[in-house]
Amino acid sequence: MYVIDALNRVIVYRLPFAVGMDAARIMGIATDVPPGQVPPPPVNEYTIGIVNAANVMVPAEAVFCIGNVVFVVDTPASRLVRYDAFDAWPAEATQFSPAGRAVIGQDGLTLTQQRSNRGLPEPNNSSLNGPSGAAFASGETFVVCTENHRVLVFGDISTGPAAAAGAPYNGRRVLGQDSFATRSVNLLEGREFAFSAQGGQAAGLVIDSRSNPPRLYVADTFNHWVLGFTDARRVRSGDKADVVIGQPDFSRALLNFPSNETNVRGPGGLAFPTGAAVDRAGNLWVADNGNSRVLRFPNPFGDGFSGQADLVLGQSNFTTRLQDATARTMASPYGLAFSAEGSLFVSDATLHRVLQFNPPFTNGMAAVRAFGQPDFISSAASDATNRLNGPRHLAFDTDDRLYVTDTLNSRVQIFSRAPQAGIDPRSAFTLSRGIVRPQVVHVTAATGDIFVGSSGSGEVFRFTNFDQLITVGDTPNLALPAFGPLGITADSFGNLYLADVKNRVAIHYPRVNIVNGANYLPRIAPGMVATLQSNTLNYSFSEETAINSTVPMARTLGDLRVLVAGQPVPLYFTSPFQINFQMPNSAPTSGTVELQVEQPSSGRIIAATEVAMSDASPGLFTLNGSVTGQLAAINAEDNNSFNGVGENLKAVGRGKIIVLYGTGQGRVNHAPADGTPPAGDIETDGKPIVAIGGLRLTDAEILYSGVAPGLVGVWQLNLRAPDRVPPNPRARVVIAFNSRTCRATTLTGRRTL
Repeated sequence: MYVIDALNRVIVYRLPFAVGMDAARIMGIATDVPPGQVPPPPVNEYTIGIVNAANVMVPAEAVFCIGNVVFVVDTPASRLVRYDAFDAWPAEATQFSPAGRAVIGQDGLTLTQQRSNRGLPEPNNSSLNGPSGAAFASGETFVVCTENHRVLVFGDISTGPAAAAGAPYNGRRVLGQDSFATRSVNLLEGREFAFSAQGGQAAGLVIDSRSNPPRLYVADTFNHWVLGFTDARRVRSGDKADVVIGQPDFSRALLNFPSNETNVRGPGGLAFPTGAAVDRAGNLWVADNGNSRVLRFPNPFGDGFSGQADLVLGQSNFTTRLQDATARTMASPYGLAFSAEGSLFVSDATLHRVLQFNPPFTNGMAAVRAFGQPDFISSAASDATNRLNGPRHLAFDTDDRLYVTDTLNSRVQIFSRAPQAGIDPRSAFTLSRGIVRPQVVHVTAATGDIFVGSSGSGEVFRFTNFDQLITVGDTPNLALPAFGPLGITADSFGNLYLADVKNRVAIHYPRVNIVNGANYLPRIAPGMVATLQSNTLNYSFSEETAINSTVPMARTLGDLRVLVAGQPVPLYFTSPFQINFQMPNSAPTSGTVELQVEQPSSGRIIAATEVAMSDASPGLFTLNGSVTGQLAAINAEDNNSFNGVGENLKAVGRGKIIVLYGTGQGRVNHAPADGTPPAGDIETDGKPIVAIGGLRLTDAEILYSGVAPGLVGVWQLNLRAPDRVPPNPRARVVIAFNSRTCRATTLTGRRTL
């Protein structure tokens, strides 16, 4: 039995086992080096594990056997070491610990330093990085290559040359990655983000609203890339990006590609990008935080984009990194923003300042102004009105006010006429109420609303535009719950795009209400007529009104579609502030389902919400559509006249048949296709509870409960008015189905009842 020991060794026990028995042998103990001789390399054929720079033992993590051949998974040395079978080891008196005979994952058994992936920037079919376990089955060896986020599969590695000079073992296949050369968490494909990793949290977002279509860029800090999406209006959950900046493809996440080294950089790689901005020409600017510089990438969606930056600020060239405080250098560039005239503003979090650069831009040019410091060489933090402490993202409004998230001071500083500010300017206004360690701020162009991501409290606050702040103060008028907001931008329609610590970008659309189309109660069931209502007076679904006139019903009407679980549904009616549609009969009867309102011509999502579903939502239509009052009912035995009081309306007598129309009966077996009326009677599964004038009808008095012939999504009830109802000009009707009750409404009866 072989037991891994935290003292960088393997203890070996032989049968028969006994309590407190001595080990038969110990692996991993190198022979003492006589005085005057050169010690062997720290990783060699005898060692197991390493001793790090802090003089702490870092042990191997696994040992396994193929037959009688022993292997140690030497985790910190990124290798597997093969030993002879126990019975073939030299006697202890000759050699205290056995020597390794072959190595997998490295070029040889001796290494002068800890080395992952054979010292290569990317893994391959024979390299390892922090292996933590292995197993042999069916002629194959499966190695858990932890730091490469994969399982590497070899053949039978118990045979082959006992080569100390180099391992000839190549993996046959890889599990958990698309190729031997990739190593990213959860298999990168260009549809995922890493905003929270390695003990840090950061992200950047920008929409180029000047372009057509509008481009969305996401600075994905811990994947060391910026992803570009061709049309921000068409982005859906799980979409793959169209452009990648900082990597050669969507499957890699190398630091400073292609070197994967912190100190080897160039014009094409990135190290922890945090901020992004787009200039008037469509060029993308990136705060390359880990390289202490800002890069310009010429129009990434243009023809012939090479993936290389064509200009650098904060450093004299693409390879250097100086972090001292000067007008030409940066330490930790974080947020970017352009003024109306095209000046670039860059926050430098470590040096507690914001730098201003005026066009025309040139490599390594000097900044013209510093906010937060009295000069270009000072770097102290402070909470004074002309000082900053760890600033992050920036924003501008249409009047060229600069908004700075003064993160470690838990406030947002607002500087008036920032491009023309004097030396050491003071803020004109400070937002701080409720704000805790903000990292991001955005100002909408259309309304001037100020959105601040309060990372410390997990909220996004909305403040009124600057012109009203001086009168209403800095009390937010909206608080949106958020999981550690890291980046915010908005499109030209005011939809918010929010990057958070959950490694996602959540898109927030204007709020809408969805209700039962008959009684306006917020309970939704499959197959019913449902109504969407705009929740804000200044927000509309469209500019026109359209009524469906086709059978089967149209699923695009007035350049609008309603998607339920991603599928378009039949539409009755669309207008600026209301949409009537049929909820699919296949919709769930519990939980929630995603609903979106889409403009097909542009692909834009106009509104979105999660709909809580129920198995039934009984509601009856009224004549005036106001939910209460006279029911929409037909006197079936009086020439199908409409029930009611007034011209062309008649009352119903006791013992006569009354037909009611509603919706919300829930899923119906053998229902017609959505948007299509039934050809005949299709009854509900069971009868509802019906009360007229306070008296419950018997099952015999409920003649029909089912889908209304010739109508879509409508529930029809044929009832016999009971003889026992007392004479009354109006009788209240209550219906319940599947323990769900509708709102009481009335029908008109004769006094002869």
